[in-house]
Amino acid sequence: MLADRYKIHDIELVIDQVDVRFENEKRLTDSVTLALKQGKGTINDNGRGQRAKTEGEKHSVLAHLTSSISFFSRKLMCPTSGISYDEPQPNTFSFNSPYGACQKCNGLGHISEVDVHKIIPDFGKSIYKGGIVPVGEHKSNWIFMQLEAIAHKYHFSLRDPIKKIPEHALNIILYGSDEMFKVQNDREAIRIITPFPLKAS
Repeated sequence: MLADRYKIHDIELVIDQVDVRFENEKRLTDSVTLALKQGKGTINDNGRGQRAKTEGEKHSVLAHLTSSISFFSRKLMCPTSGISYDEPQPNTFSFNSPYGACQKCNGLGHISEVDVHKIIPDFGKSIYKGGIVPVGEHKSNWIFMQLEAIAHKYHFSLRDPIKKIPEHALNIILYGSDEMFKVQNDREAIRIITPFPLKAS
């Protein structure tokens, strides 16, 4: 029989049908070993959920324990969900290694986050009057040129209370953006990619 090469097939090979008894221990071991070899590390027990009706009838390895097919694998994979894991290695357990480090804190053990309410303690204050504490009051510098460019594009004034600034524009000010802005002074196109250096200058 030829299998359709354009379809995915599940091919199962019956290795043995054995009566689970102490005297069949070697046969059971040999069958499981062969099944793991032929199945490339994966086997299943096609349990029928019924005991042998007579002494001579054969039943599957786990038929007396379960009525469903039981899967076994040497691989770190769940046959139901498909979730798999790499083989454990020494660096898997090392916080100094990218393989073992926590993905959230990158192995540092703590997370640094910006407290917006410390940067902007009073949302009723304007950026022009120092509403963004690390930036301070209005100055003729590069940071305020960028802030003016954002204000021009999103139709607000640096003299407006921060609480009236559009949320998207405020997020750009705090966290940066890939958008293109044009500085008012020399009309030079600039690209703001990273967050502003929120420090006094």
